[in-house]
Amino acid sequence: MEESEMPAQNNADCVEISILRVKTFLDLPPEIILQIAEFLPTTSTASVALCNKRFAAQLGSRSWNLLSGLESEDRIHFLSILSRDLPHRHACHGCIRLHLSSSISHPANINAPPQPGSCIQASARGGYSEDGLVYISNYYSPYRMRFPHVQLALKQHHHGLGHGISLGDLSHTEIQFIQGGVFLFSVDARIVSGQMVVRSQEWVISSQHPREHFLSRTLTHGVCQHLMTYNAEFDLDDSFTSLIRCRLSHGAADDDCACMRLHQCPSCPMEYQIDVVDFKERGTAICATKWLNLGAGLTTLDSNWRGHNTLSDDYIPHNLPLGSICSSYESKKGASVDDLTAENKKRLFSSLCVIGRNVHINTDGCNWKLAGHNIWYINPPEELNTFQFSFHRMLSSASGTIAQFIKLLF
Repeated sequence: MEESEMPAQNNADCVEISILRVKTFLDLPPEIILQIAEFLPTTSTASVALCNKRFAAQLGSRSWNLLSGLESEDRIHFLSILSRDLPHRHACHGCIRLHLSSSISHPANINAPPQPGSCIQASARGGYSEDGLVYISNYYSPYRMRFPHVQLALKQHHHGLGHGISLGDLSHTEIQFIQGGVFLFSVDARIVSGQMVVRSQEWVISSQHPREHFLSRTLTHGVCQHLMTYNAEFDLDDSFTSLIRCRLSHGAADDDCACMRLHQCPSCPMEYQIDVVDFKERGTAICATKWLNLGAGLTTLDSNWRGHNTLSDDYIPHNLPLGSICSSYESKKGASVDDLTAENKKRLFSSLCVIGRNVHINTDGCNWKLAGHNIWYINPPEELNTFQFSFHRMLSSASGTIAQFIKLLF
């Protein structure tokens, strides 16, 4: 009986297989892994230590102790790395912990519980602004754009639908009737070159005063905290008052005047345009369209984010070319500013009626829903991404151990 010959084995193949096994990172000796860790940033070493029990035993104790002593921005960077694998959580820049994304309410949800004080970095200057908050509307709207809204929208943009929130969750339209005036506010967001740009429109209709009395001191107009009427009383730039007076003098006429062009705030990354619309017996409306750059959502120290919270006496010029914010937003797919203006004008015409000498809101045949006292919403906000967050809650138990560990760590 002949012995069967074994197939010849290539020595080069054996050597290659042997080398591949030696070069596997998990097979490296502990001494080599420790030497590699010496060249890594603390945040990276701490991340490697969470990969498995072996790395946790070799690197965890020292790297986690060092991480606890780092600056807030470094610890936030570490939590942001972890959040990439935790779609339903985000790193809070206020308390430096991981939070469920479902804890963030819609920007206009007036029934939402207040955000914990530890999660909001209040401005040392007090008053109008906070580091974790931007007021898009300059009148009575409850809409508040918080930093986590920007952060979560950018997270979904970078990591996919399973993460963060959608831009549609930030869209909002409302109408209010206050002290004889009608206020309509709408806002939408788009992402341009990794940054969030918001477009808002505010309409103010006065039915009780003729056009020349629109600038009465009973109502202060503005487009941001830097540009408001009657700033001269506070020794601030009062150019906006002159612009409004000039714009009102033209009425609804389509004249060629500088007051009708695009303008920019020198203090915050915001551009705006003022229009006047005659609603006949319903009154005269001032329409302010704004485009705001809110930054990349990575840190509250982002110059574009902080610019909206900085007073005029300590701001750093953004040096953005006039028209760059507006054009970046309008260049993206979606409704144009002309479409938005026409739609909001239609909403006001169909929602207002005149009884005697007074203007009233008529919601018959409209999709307005009463959200509070004298305030109506289109599609009232409830919870952001309801289906998505319900699914995330089912997954929360799977990552609860890591979240509890991070909570104890910080």
